Amino acid sequence: MKHKLWFAIFLYFLPLHFSPAQTLDEIIRKAIDARGGIDKIKSVQSERVTGKVSFSQGLEGALVLELERPHKLYSEITVEGQKVLRVYDGKSAGWTVNPFMENKDVLEMSADELKEMPDESDLDGPLVDYKSKGSQVELVGKEDAQGKAAYRLKIAGKSGEVRSYLIDGSTFLTAKWEGIRKVVDQSLPWECTLSDYREVQGLKFPFKIEQGSPGTEYNQTLTIEKIEINPKIDELHFAKPPAAQGSAAPAGPAISKPYAQQVLVEERKSSWIAAVVETAAHSTSAKSIPIDFLLLSSPPVLSLNLLIVRRAIEICEVLPVATIVCDDLCGRAPPPSFS
Repeated sequence: MKHKLWFAIFLYFLPLHFSPAQTLDEIIRKAIDARGGIDKIKSVQSERVTGKVSFSQGLEGALVLELERPHKLYSEITVEGQKVLRVYDGKSAGWTVNPFMENKDVLEMSADELKEMPDESDLDGPLVDYKSKGSQVELVGKEDAQGKAAYRLKIAGKSGEVRSYLIDGSTFLTAKWEGIRKVVDQSLPWECTLSDYREVQGLKFPFKIEQGSPGTEYNQTLTIEKIEINPKIDELHFAKPPAAQGSAAPAGPAISKPYAQQVLVEERKSSWIAAVVETAAHSTSAKSIPIDFLLLSSPPVLSLNLLIVRRAIEICEVLPVATIVCDDLCGRAPPPSFS
């Protein structure tokens, strides 16, 4: 009798959210339902996302992201009137444009970039029809994520990319994904946290997305202002962008030798922010800083180091010419993942 009484008291004090272990299929089904259900998800033929992107350097840009079935993508980030473009036609061709590079022409995406585009431009997310997409999903287990229970799913995509997704054990919305991202010649751990979920026409979307490499300066925050479902999108957005009208860069200040050096900005390991900002801030005379070259590292998400370097050069009045050599200024940030 005492044993029965003790057991009844034990059950009484169990957490109210206690539930039997979830299977992988159940978690996937609940995650899809949490977003609005399979029917609503598949009814979305196009999507437009507008918002702001904040970078670790204190710079901000305006974002426009357009997606359309099947796998078409148009990404535009505007910083100080300059547009960085990333375009995929949904089939086999993609292009990038970056006015912050020395080569401002329309560039074709590499084979590696094209390989990743079907996943980046997927309106449905990685869990919907994952088997037919050639992906493999594994339930790693249940863990604590910032004080909340979460299911960790390991997803290996057809492209070979492997990510871990943390699914909130209460809402079944994606709270975070973790993976590896190649930045120039380095493979860095990458994290993307999704929060501030809101409902738009019966579907749930995160309106705040933070991503970057832990312990580095490589990070950005996307604050979404508006999401449009099934907007009419100009099909020219998914075609090769027109070539920009060339314009010569304004000449720098006329400075006599030996201060008319050339700056070589190269993607390498260096705490460039501190060096450039401190140099600019403490410069009292243009001719007191004979800089031959700077070795700078830049953010992989949207490399705006050139903009900062130009500002430093203008303040210091050291150099009339800046030659920029960068490997990855077009950015590797994928479109926001809403799944």
